[in-house]
Amino acid sequence: MDALCDWRGSDRALRSGIFDNRGCVMAQVRRGCLLARERSTCLRFLAREGKRYLSMSMRSYGLLFSLGALGSMLGRLLLGRGIAAERDTILCLALLASSVFLLPSQHSLSYTLGKSVLVGWLLFSFCRIPRDRLVYGTQAGVDRSGRALLLAALLSASASLFSPTVVLLLLLGILFFLLFSSVPELLLLLILLVIPFLNLLPHTTLLLTALVLTEELFWLGKALCGHRMIRFGALDFFVFLFAFFLLLASLGGGAEALSRGGMMLVLLLSYFPVKSFFTEQVWRRRAVLVIAMHALFSALLGIGQYFFTDLSLEWVDVSRFSDIGGRVTSFFSNPNVLAVYLLLTFPRLLAEGMKRGCGMRMRMFYFGVVLCELLCLVLTWSRGAWIGALLSLAVFFLLASRRSRRGFLFACIPLLAWLPLLPHSVINRFLSIGMLAESSIRYRIYTWRGTLRMLWAQPLGVGLGEEQIGSVYACYAVSGTETAVHTHNLLLQVAAELGLGGALCLLTVLLLFFQIALGVMRERRAEDVSLSMLGGICAIGGALVMGLFDYIWYHNGIFWLFWVAIGATVGTVQRQMDFWEAEEREE
Repeated sequence: MDALCDWRGSDRALRSGIFDNRGCVMAQVRRGCLLARERSTCLRFLAREGKRYLSMSMRSYGLLFSLGALGSMLGRLLLGRGIAAERDTILCLALLASSVFLLPSQHSLSYTLGKSVLVGWLLFSFCRIPRDRLVYGTQAGVDRSGRALLLAALLSASASLFSPTVVLLLLLGILFFLLFSSVPELLLLLILLVIPFLNLLPHTTLLLTALVLTEELFWLGKALCGHRMIRFGALDFFVFLFAFFLLLASLGGGAEALSRGGMMLVLLLSYFPVKSFFTEQVWRRRAVLVIAMHALFSALLGIGQYFFTDLSLEWVDVSRFSDIGGRVTSFFSNPNVLAVYLLLTFPRLLAEGMKRGCGMRMRMFYFGVVLCELLCLVLTWSRGAWIGALLSLAVFFLLASRRSRRGFLFACIPLLAWLPLLPHSVINRFLSIGMLAESSIRYRIYTWRGTLRMLWAQPLGVGLGEEQIGSVYACYAVSGTETAVHTHNLLLQVAAELGLGGALCLLTVLLLFFQIALGVMRERRAEDVSLSMLGGICAIGGALVMGLFDYIWYHNGIFWLFWVAIGATVGTVQRQMDFWEAEEREE
């Protein structure tokens, strides 16, 4: 990938003059951020206070927790509030009981963290926090009884006025804030873990946007100070250009366009931290495992919905497909959204299961998840997703290796022989593809015609949001499609909202993505990396095939996952290119 600007390094490298290049703007920005951080009075105060609390003895912490718990209960009784909530009582008693084990210890918190097996593994091995950042000094802690008494009084007063549970959650929130700001990859991993389950909560889009924005700000702060790698190439330039078109389209509309445009812009820019995230092999493996876990839960829920619940016929043309028994949605509100989610996840898991370094148990786990996902994909009854999945599987096995190519070709004959044995509902649904008499297909074709008329009249786009499109599209719509809220085609939707320039920019991003991934595959110097590239190609390719028949970015979580899949693949490319360059320099 042709780099427009390549800058990376550490604080030590920057101070030693390696990045002392007047012509590189990024190096100067990084130097300025480092100097500002070193001169910051607030950061120096926080660092000094952090060292004091790490050096404080466990006896002082025991005194803090015991007096804080007793003071909370007494304070609520004196104020007439009582310990009404059972959870508050249990929390105070648990805190009081745990503090008994801390009172005899004279060790410092820093020493205790270093000696703890579980906490040490969590902080230093899993979270990858440098050990010398938390573990230093002597074994004996400093007795800070005065500080402990003051903090216990503040804790008691806060818990008396509000609730011990609220105070504890606030303290935990501060700890998680410090942890995520130190290791932004943990927050990204958390978002990947909960992305399907966010749909069960109110204000899903707002919550997702807040989490992604927080993760981006944490990562940007690390990158500007030299702790994370940033590379800017041709693909990154066009991603930024696409974000610019998105911003212009949101400014041209009202409040709805601004709201949707801001959310999409935040989710799109997550491509850059994801790309940096996937350059580290440890985080990449954890991310794939997290994706496999929530993909398994989503697929099993969808399968369970079909066989054990009465599904609504809202998404079914009952006059032609009354025998399919409804379409599953799993954690999502729409079967087509679930189908795109499955298309974006199963090729990556299939690639991971076929790698040589994958153990037998993990291989069987990944293959089992893929089979569950494919069965759930069938039960979404999304014909566009079926075509995308079939093409993804065909491309994957034809390009993965010679063995998979031979196996796929030999398996085609028995697979074709088994087609008549499929349920009638599946055969009937599949054969309806391309039938203009079918209502949903006819509706899509008419919608495409109306959209092309609108683009001919307004090639610069009409702005983001259903309100913008609905107010203009009705003037150009074919009779019967005036109420369409989107164009049922990804590229046409982008062209309608962002204009032909935005659609051309998106096409350039996709072409560069496939060019980069296929270029690494052609090297054939690392089979595992080639499989990762193939998984990314098939994931994006399968989703784009479905995007020919549906607007796959309708759900903001799927929009984010789409760019995560692109960023993950490009990050893997960068890591492999660095490895090959290092090998060439050694030779």
